[in-house]
Amino acid sequence: MKLNDFNGDGGGPIVRDRLWWFGSARDYTTLEQVIGFPKDFKSNLRNYTARLNTQVGRGNQLSGFWTYNKKFQPNRGAGL
Repeated sequence: MKLNDFNGDGGGPIVRDRLWWFGSARDYTTLEQVIGFPKDFKSNLRNYTARLNTQVGRGNQLSGFWTYNKKFQPNRGAGL
């Protein structure tokens, strides 16, 4: 089995005490040998996340959040 897991994230203020951001990305891949199958079985998961916060008044914040997830298995359902 072979496993690759690459991650990255970052964030911080855009405008001090008023507007903040955060972003994250992940690429997770596995390759497994399956007995009787002619090539490695590949699975790939990709995740992306973004967030934006703003201070709209004393004690109140507004937050926006976005996420994207994809699972890729090109040989899923294959037989001998």
